[in-house]
Amino acid sequence: MPHAKKLHDQFGAQGLHVLLVESQAHKREETLAFTLQAFPGHGAQGVLGADSPFSVEGAGLPKTALVGVDGKVAWISDKGGSLEKILEDQFSRLHQVNGELDKSLKSVTKDLNTRALGKAVTTARAAAAKAADGSKAKTDAEALVAHLEKTVERRMAMAERLLKAGRAAKARAALVNLQKQVAGEKDWTQKVTDEIGSIDQDHKDDLAADKLVMAAEDLMRDKKGRQAGVDKLAEVTKKFSGAKVAKLAEQLSKAAQDKSVMR
Repeated sequence: MPHAKKLHDQFGAQGLHVLLVESQAHKREETLAFTLQAFPGHGAQGVLGADSPFSVEGAGLPKTALVGVDGKVAWISDKGGSLEKILEDQFSRLHQVNGELDKSLKSVTKDLNTRALGKAVTTARAAAAKAADGSKAKTDAEALVAHLEKTVERRMAMAERLLKAGRAAKARAALVNLQKQVAGEKDWTQKVTDEIGSIDQDHKDDLAADKLVMAAEDLMRDKKGRQAGVDKLAEVTKKFSGAKVAKLAEQLSKAAQDKSVMR
């Protein structure tokens, strides 16, 4: 768990999501209470073995896998050891298409590294239009455009999944971040802006409730803020009992107050 937290702190801003797969048949409420109290603000997320999004081969423990946003396993091991170098290598190749990009696309490297997706795709489209048919420049530019379009599509889908789960505030925050990254691409910017407006207009109760849950989560990152976080969660169940996120608020509240964890 401490190592998982370290990985989240080190690579979370680059898009890494750390999932800890419980493998000893514990119930969700047990693992939730333990991680919330023993490792407040851990960042890593726990999932039960039956709900694991992937299966890791091998007989040893720990079993470790690096899974892409497309669900494909990029790296797998049951030998433990340091993951930092592997992750650094994977992130260094983020947005690389078929190896090193053609020299005509060298200017997009900085934009890709800073997640300026709108600027990067605009440059790539212009390069694709200018390059000769069949050239590496055209092939790489078109592949990069397709990759970036898929990236934005998946980010939009992630926000939609959060919204359907009642995490309207988290969905909105993700879209606001994406809005900054797609700046410079008119259609993407409009689409993201429209989605943010839809959340503000059509999901007011879910948005207000999830803002309280997010505030509670922030408070409970520190042991001293646990009770204040519980109070925030109580507001959710009292004021927004019909909101989708109310069930999560109740689960978090019980986990934070579970005396069996002894912390």
